[in-house]
Parts: sequence; C-alpha cells; structure tokens
Amino acid sequence: MSRIETGESADRLALGFHIAIARSSARIAREICAREGIDTVALSGGVFMNRLLLQLLTRELKSMGLTVLIPQTVPVNDGCIAYGQAAVASARLAQIASQ
Repeated sequence: MSRIETGESADRLALGFHIAIARSSARIAREICAREGIDTVALSGGVFMNRLLLQLLTRELKSMGLTVLIPQTVPVNDGCIAYGQAAVASARLAQIASQ
C-alpha cells in the first residue's frame, strides 16, 4: 500500500521529497568536494528559488563541514547565471584588449 493510500498528507509527502533531494544532493556534493580537494559549494540556479530546498541543502552541506556560497546581490535564478556570463565576457574582453 502506498503512503497516499494510507492517508499520509500531501504536505508530509512533499517535505519528505525535499529532504530526500537535499540529502542526496549533499552526499553527491561531498563526494565531489573530497575528490577535487575542495570544501566550498556554490548553490545557484532556478531550482534554488525553492526556499525550502535551499534551506535544507544548505543545512546538510554545512553539517558536513562544507562552506556554502549563495548569491546575495544578484538573483539565485537565471539572472545570476546571466550575470556570471557577463562577468566572464567582460574579463575576456579586457584580456584581449590588453594584448
């Protein structure tokens, strides 16, 4: 019998889903950090407009001793990605101009 059939609330099921995604993502990040010899994780992208997921994943990563970076002055969604692309383009243009 499924958890829905047993009467578990949609809210509780959704919370369980978010917790599972956060824990799985944190474990993957920890493995990558260990392999690459780093201890900092940057969280960015539209998925982190979901505040619950952002909070849960941040808590998991910090509990593993990892440093978590989250955009503060630009949006966490695609606006942040566009800002990063513009910053890289600007740096490359400056590099070309100095040659």
